[in-house]
Amino acid sequence: MRSFIDSLQTFVKAFAPTSPSDTVLAIGYFFENYRATQQFSVADLREGFLEARLPLPTNIYDIVAKTTKQELLICDRKSRPFRYQLSSYGIDKVEAHLQSLGLLERGEESKLITEISTTLYSNLTKIPDLDERGYIQESLNCLDHRIKAYRAAVLMAWAGVIYHLRKKVQTQGFDRFCQAYEELSLGKPKHISDIDDLEFCKDKDFLLVLERMGIIADKAVRQQLENCLALRNACAHPTQVAPKIHRLRAFFEDIIEYVLSR
Repeated sequence: MRSFIDSLQTFVKAFAPTSPSDTVLAIGYFFENYRATQQFSVADLREGFLEARLPLPTNIYDIVAKTTKQELLICDRKSRPFRYQLSSYGIDKVEAHLQSLGLLERGEESKLITEISTTLYSNLTKIPDLDERGYIQESLNCLDHRIKAYRAAVLMAWAGVIYHLRKKVQTQGFDRFCQAYEELSLGKPKHISDIDDLEFCKDKDFLLVLERMGIIADKAVRQQLENCLALRNACAHPTQVAPKIHRLRAFFEDIIEYVLSR
């Protein structure tokens, strides 16, 4: 399905929702599966209506509350503002509708995993660093159809991303990293003499510093990588999160495009 889905507008148009609640589910599903977004707010949904070129409902809060009451959305009430994600019932409803329209094939998971693995392998053969190659190879092993350890695949691929970016820092110089770190008012960095010393820097801060250094192109790319990091963190903890196949593909597409292929 992803091959012809190039925008939220395209997806919602193909989905053809018949009610505001269905539109909310379609937009939420797109966020989760095509942008690797773990959760979304009402403000995100409002932006989604505009991006899809749909009239903005005047009562969007009521629509979200109703959809949540129907157990199609799950609300994280600890976050401010409240953030939402599709429940298993919501996902099933969306995917059943996509299947009825012929937009979701039952064998699509194996096809997409094959595509992901093929793309990863083509990048693997171009990686000269054996340590970095090892992370990506382990991720590939986890994607094997006999194993399907998708959480582990995400974790190992992200480890490869961080290693790759740390090597970029080494090339520019650790002094430049420390300078950018201090310029962002993140504190005084520890003494850094090799890439292992970068371990002290949290991944989210690390991405900020790399944007400052120009290793990450701009804010938009950093935010895409932060979405990937959010999926990595969700997979690393004992939660109910099991990455859906389209979200998994979006994750790998982003890390390949913005990091591994550069």
